[in-house]
Amino acid sequence: MTKLSSKTKPKLLCFGGAWGIMDDPQHRGITRREAMMMNKKAGFDGVAVGADGEMIRETYEIGLERLTGISCNEETFPGQLLLGHSTNSRRINVQFYDHDTPPKVAVRGWLKLEKFAEQLGANVDLEVHRDTCTETPEKTWEIAERYHQATGRMIRMNFDFSHFALVKHIGTPYASRLLDRPELIQNARQLHLRAFNGHHCQIAVLDGRGKLTPEGRDYLDFVDALLKCWLKGAKPGDELCILPEQLTWAGYQLTTFPPVWGDMCAIMHQARKTWAEAL
Repeated sequence: MTKLSSKTKPKLLCFGGAWGIMDDPQHRGITRREAMMMNKKAGFDGVAVGADGEMIRETYEIGLERLTGISCNEETFPGQLLLGHSTNSRRINVQFYDHDTPPKVAVRGWLKLEKFAEQLGANVDLEVHRDTCTETPEKTWEIAERYHQATGRMIRMNFDFSHFALVKHIGTPYASRLLDRPELIQNARQLHLRAFNGHHCQIAVLDGRGKLTPEGRDYLDFVDALLKCWLKGAKPGDELCILPEQLTWAGYQLTTFPPVWGDMCAIMHQARKTWAEAL
C-alpha cells in the first residue's frame, strides 16, 4: 500500500472549548484567554466560539482555529448565519427548526439556508440533535433522502450520536447500531463527540482520579469505530473537524460528575490515536 504524504492525507482538526477549564473548580478565576491557551497547549487545533469580537481576536493572537454554531429556522437563518459567518469559523454547525417540523419543511428551509451560506462562502452542517428537525433517525434519514431527490447530492450533516443513542435506548457495542448509514457519515466534515450511553446523553469518560471509567471505555471504542468508518470514505486532502463536546450546562454534566476537561482531552487523544493508526 502506497503511503500518502502529509499534504495528501485526510486531515483531522480537533476543537476544544474554554468552558471545559473555566467551569472547573480547580481553575477558578482563570481567564478565557488563559483557558484557550491551555487548549492549545493540550493539543487542540481550535476552540468553539460565539459571535464575540474579543474572543475571536484572542483566537487569532493565540493561533487557534474556530468552530461556531447557530440555532434557527427558515425565517431566522439569515441573521443567525451572518452572525456565525462573522466569526470566520472553519465550519458553522446548525441546529435547525424543531422536533415537530416535518422533513419536507426542513428540507425546503435547508435548501434556502445552504444557498445563502454559499453566497457568503460559509461551510454549514445540519446537526443531528434532539428538539430539532433531526431528532430521530427516521426523520433524519427522510431529510437526507428528500435532499438527495431535490439536489442529486448527499446532505452535509454533523452527527452527534449521543442524541440517537438516547432516543433509541441502545446498548453496547454502539457502532453496530449507530453506524448504519456510512455514506452519510463519510460525507460529514464535522462531528460532535459527546460521551454517552443508551440512558444518558453525557457520561463521564474519566473518574475523579483520572482513570478511564467502564462507560468511558465503551464510548472511546465507539469513537475508534466512527473515525475508521469516516476514513474508509476519505479522499486525499479531505478534512474532518471534531469537537469533544462534554458540556457543563443545560443538565449535561450532573453534579456528581468530575470536571469535563479531562474527558475532552481523553476523547481528543483517542481520535488522534485512531487517525494515526488508520493512516
